[in-house]
Amino acid sequence: SVFKPSKNIISTRQKYSINEDKIIVGMASSFRWYNDEGELCKIIRSTVNKSCKIKFLLIVGDKRRVKPIKNLINTNNLESHTKILDQIPFNKMSRVLNMCDILISHFNFHRVWPHNCSIKHLEYLAVGKPVVATNAGYVNFAIENNVNGILIEEGDVKGFSDAILKLASDREMRETYGTNGRKKAVNELTWYRNVDKFVQPLFRIQSN
Repeated sequence: SVFKPSKNIISTRQKYSINEDKIIVGMASSFRWYNDEGELCKIIRSTVNKSCKIKFLLIVGDKRRVKPIKNLINTNNLESHTKILDQIPFNKMSRVLNMCDILISHFNFHRVWPHNCSIKHLEYLAVGKPVVATNAGYVNFAIENNVNGILIEEGDVKGFSDAILKLASDREMRETYGTNGRKKAVNELTWYRNVDKFVQPLFRIQSN
């Protein structure tokens, strides 16, 4: 109910000084080692080299990571293609995600076993946005390839960039994937649905 689609994005973009004609590619993260920010910069560079209409929005949850990320973006001369926001309050996060056209989830665990899942993917799907995500273990369990997003193998910079460009050039695909993601979030991924999965078998056992 908090993370739901909204078409009122112009005022939000104006608030954060983002041009209305840009395709916004957003990533919300605490930016830990496994997000591999160096590789992410390569993805950004590869993408913006092929499309000047795309702007990346990095939403940094850990304030300590803001300065290092800004330095990395500046070192790679990507500051004109990237905007960084930090510590967005929870009650405003839905609005920020809604002003994006595409949401991404980039990981590279470098052969280290990944953690189980990330709550942001549920938020991504709930606001009805298409997702480009790394196909890494159970991290992106909610993303279905060519259904509500596109899954890319770890380390595939070109593949990740190409997927973003594909969605950026196809509004109908973005809307279809976004709608599918919202349906999955509501029908399968809420706490109520997950509680039902545990409780219903118990009722069947009692009835038997």
